[in-house]
Amino acid sequence: MSELNSSTNSASSSCGSSDGESNGVGKRAQRELKEEVVKDMAIDKMREKMDSLVHKLEKDVERKLDLLVEDLVGEVKLFNLKNYKLRELFKESSSSSISTADGGSSSSRGRNRSRTGGKLPDKEFVARNSLLTDLFEVKHIKTIYHIFVVILIIMFLNTVVHDFVDRGRINLGFRPIVAGFGKFHIALLLWSCMQIATLCVYPSFCLWVFVRKDCKKNESRKVWDISSIFGLVLYQCTFVAFVIKAVLWLDLPPASSVAVLMEMTRFVMKVHAFVRSNIPRALEKTTKTAPEDKPAYAVAVPSF
Repeated sequence: MSELNSSTNSASSSCGSSDGESNGVGKRAQRELKEEVVKDMAIDKMREKMDSLVHKLEKDVERKLDLLVEDLVGEVKLFNLKNYKLRELFKESSSSSISTADGGSSSSRGRNRSRTGGKLPDKEFVARNSLLTDLFEVKHIKTIYHIFVVILIIMFLNTVVHDFVDRGRINLGFRPIVAGFGKFHIALLLWSCMQIATLCVYPSFCLWVFVRKDCKKNESRKVWDISSIFGLVLYQCTFVAFVIKAVLWLDLPPASSVAVLMEMTRFVMKVHAFVRSNIPRALEKTTKTAPEDKPAYAVAVPSF
């Protein structure tokens, strides 16, 4: 009987201890649940405050923008901006019309100039301000531009705060850009090879000029010219095929592939423009001289 009583007492004590442990675990779980609820409530409260702040800023910016637009329209009506501001903004058009009345502008003279011997007319470039540069001289246009810059900054900050509060980290979206421009060093090496191949056109062109001057007979000159034209076409086709095959073989990412293919198109245009503009000059000269356009300048200037 004593043994039975001792076993009963031990069983009851073990049940009491297990109940105490379960109660401790339950209290800890309840405490953690309360902490999570409080944390969620704090985050929701912060999100509501941020949303209300952003909404308030948007309303203020929209109200100020409406006031500025109304002020601009009022000034246009009162001070007749068409006669004062637009005369300064579009002074280039008035000057071009005056030059046309005096004998035609430079562009019209270039279009009407006849091509002699297949030579392209010389282009005349005039330094002038862009339309946006002249528009930003107006005070209200500049203010509207600054407002849009502020809106862009507010949207950026809103995205950063939302990502930090909602996800616990800031995601600026640079990962797709880095992935798109992967293998950039390989693309740069391929671009260097294209640059060298493009610069090789200049000595080839000089060789064509020098050999053509040495040819005394017209038939030999014609054969040399036709073979040079076929060589140029073969060079262009080989250049395009090599670059496309290299892009596919190297398995470049999308952004790097687009950059390399666009540079390939630019180099093809450069070669054609260099040869097309220098052939008439080379045919007119009787001495053995190199073309005037330098290859580095021809590659660096804009294509259009």
